[in-house]
Amino acid sequence: MNQYDIFISYSRIDSQLAAKIQEILQKAGFKCFRDVSIHTGDAFMETLANSIIESRVFLLLGSSHAYKSRYTRKEIKYAFDKNKLILPYLIDDTNLPKGLEFLLSDLNKRCMKEYPINSLIQELKDIIPHSTTTTPTPSRPPFIEGKPVTFSVNGISFNMMPVNAGKFIMGSKEKNNGYPAHEVRLLKNYYIGETEVTQALWQTVMGNNPSTFKKHDLPVEQVSWNDCQLFIAKLNKITKCHFRLPTEAEWEFAARGGNHFQGDNYAGSSEVWNVAWYNGNSQQCTHPVKLKVPNELGIYDMSGNVNEWCFDLYGNYSDTPRIDPHGAKSGEFRVIRGGSWYESEVKCRIYIRNRANPSIKSANLGLRLTLSYGS
Repeated sequence: MNQYDIFISYSRIDSQLAAKIQEILQKAGFKCFRDVSIHTGDAFMETLANSIIESRVFLLLGSSHAYKSRYTRKEIKYAFDKNKLILPYLIDDTNLPKGLEFLLSDLNKRCMKEYPINSLIQELKDIIPHSTTTTPTPSRPPFIEGKPVTFSVNGISFNMMPVNAGKFIMGSKEKNNGYPAHEVRLLKNYYIGETEVTQALWQTVMGNNPSTFKKHDLPVEQVSWNDCQLFIAKLNKITKCHFRLPTEAEWEFAARGGNHFQGDNYAGSSEVWNVAWYNGNSQQCTHPVKLKVPNELGIYDMSGNVNEWCFDLYGNYSDTPRIDPHGAKSGEFRVIRGGSWYESEVKCRIYIRNRANPSIKSANLGLRLTLSYGS
């Protein structure tokens, strides 16, 4: 349970404006933490760290003073490492310094001059569930173990396919970027999207379509990892579920067909053209989901079409067995998997890894949803 809705990160020189923004947000119903909340005698840095973890959103009040502040930069780095949802709100015209631009460049859009506080409040309300008014909880589809689950958002339906827990050899014995192969055990059943998230679903949740190749049944692309977190937060508010990005291990296990793996290099076949849109057959564009053959679990396009963001920070594999791995503990890049219409058949192999800065957007990069059982 989160103790706070919003952690406010700012420079002490901007204290007066930070206090005013906090007051406005609290009047709008948000529970905010700012470092003036730390009581005398409390361990300052420990309290800051715990408060970042216990907040739903990390709100950075960006300014020339904040970017120079050693403490503010530490807070940003800690929030990034802890996978917090970071929303920069720029209170002056200073450009982000290179180090922060690398992490947050695609989020550099909320400038106080053009984006009034009321717009920020509405965005936060879309992300953070509130109980200020009593509304009936929408009915959720029944979770029947081992059966697909269908969700519908404003008439747009999508299926989540069951993946039973199991043990597998993750990675590759060949010395490529999937090396070394190592045993992984996933202890819990989960669901993964039958298809990549389509433009139709993204449009109905977010109210926009950033994709280069536009059509309702094409996979959404031109979405960063950070964009995906905003999308998932809004989808969760609508559905009252806890969708998320898959871990890299969950992604590869599902791509291999789970416990029904047949030893194929691609998700559902030993022949790439059977299951994937890649640079040998794509005609340099994405294609509607579900046109190729599904894998053993009934999942489409886990090889090719668009690369897919995973939850994990990218790190090198070790050859030791792992249980429910969640990636590296720190790092700058997020894992992407699956290959795409733009890449060779090698990149579409189920064990091949890739990585990208979480702010990167590309016409060959989208997402697929995951859901824990009963959530």
